Amino acid sequence: RENSRQGVHLTFVPSDSRDVLKYALERRPGDSAEWTVIQDYLQDELPARMLDSLTQPGKDYSYRLRAIDDAGLESVSQELTGHRFETGYHPAEIQFQAQKRQEDSRHIALSWQASDHRNVEYVIIYRSIGRKPFERFRMLSVDTMHVPNGRLEGKYTDALTDWHAAVRYKILLQYRDGKYSDWSPTIEILP
Repeated sequence: RENSRQGVHLTFVPSDSRDVLKYALERRPGDSAEWTVIQDYLQDELPARMLDSLTQPGKDYSYRLRAIDDAGLESVSQELTGHRFETGYHPAEIQFQAQKRQEDSRHIALSWQASDHRNVEYVIIYRSIGRKPFERFRMLSVDTMHVPNGRLEGKYTDALTDWHAAVRYKILLQYRDGKYSDWSPTIEILP
């Protein structure tokens, strides 16, 4: 799952079961307990990604995928929460780097610089391990960062304890007015 101004981007991993005939994608608003089927897929038609643009800006939504087999038995995926950002955003050039620390390859040193530091409240780090979709990993206050020469600079070290697949990172700036920057480039680090 990825959040954006256009909606919520969903990434699907199909079931390993050969008996699955179809899938039902369900959504519910964050303030509701009632699930609604928003899309049905036959087993061989499940897309790798889709954009749910029928969401309201600023509102949280939960998603789950039901797999239904030839006997009518169902299996439900883990529930994920997505958020459609407010429509406004601030353009900012973000330089983002990530690398393994030489003294310990299980620690990934992240660093960034952003051209627009005015009114930035948080730097949000998103992470994906292996084939899993990006998830919000850390939300860091800019009060802990430096602003030399008008550029916002920050660092964070991610400690990976059990690391056997590629890990990807990207960041987003959140401003005090509730708006966001564009995404930074995505960086991938191999184990």
